[in-house]
Amino acid sequence: MEQMGTRIFGVGEVAERLMVCRKTAERWCRKGRFPNATRVGRQYRVPASDVEAYLAARRVKPEVAA
Repeated sequence: MEQMGTRIFGVGEVAERLMVCRKTAERWCRKGRFPNATRVGRQYRVPASDVEAYLAARRVKPEVAA
């Protein structure tokens, strides 16, 4: 789904991208893990920027040898 040039994902797409169960993605939306997620009726919509920020925050960073 496109909205004013910003990619918006449904919960199913978020779950697929993050490799989690759909119920987990819904729970994360309810708990505020995606700060810009909005409800449209009974469904959540999550901006791609929130999903990318979540992924970037969880990437393993290589340790720097001292």
